Amino acid sequence: MRRLSVLLIALAVLLLAAVAVFLWPRFQTQTGTVVAGTVTEIESKKVIYLPGPGVYVAATAEGFVALDDDSRHVGERVLYCPLDDTFFSPAHGERFDRQGRYLAGPSQGDMGRFPASVQSGQVVVDLSHGPELAPRSVRSESQGPTGCTGSGFESPPGFYQDDAS
Repeated sequence: MRRLSVLLIALAVLLLAAVAVFLWPRFQTQTGTVVAGTVTEIESKKVIYLPGPGVYVAATAEGFVALDDDSRHVGERVLYCPLDDTFFSPAHGERFDRQGRYLAGPSQGDMGRFPASVQSGQVVVDLSHGPELAPRSVRSESQGPTGCTGSGFESPPGFYQDDAS
């Protein structure tokens, strides 16, 4: 009986360690700020993805936005679709423009936003609080995205590629 107890405790400790290792990068960067990259780098790429905190940083005409990768529909991640410059959830079809505004799908609202600022030529994202959640933006029919179809894959992390691309 004593051996079984020791074995069960050891398994529980290993399981907790595995969960901590899996989740550590996301929790580690949720308390404070993270440098997303230089202004020049982000402007040239248009959109970058920070997998640790699960945040996209996009260059827009109004400046930089930092967007949570959660679709706000049953916890699914969105991926950036370079074909039509939108964020897209392959599972249920949510779509958002590059500023994170709702375009289509069952999402409860726009993508969550974190504060982003430029400091010494670098874009800094403040993760000290959860993302700001806004209701759905008003969708116009002219915004119908036509790019990613849902029959593709993620490559590189955070970016969606159709099988046909």
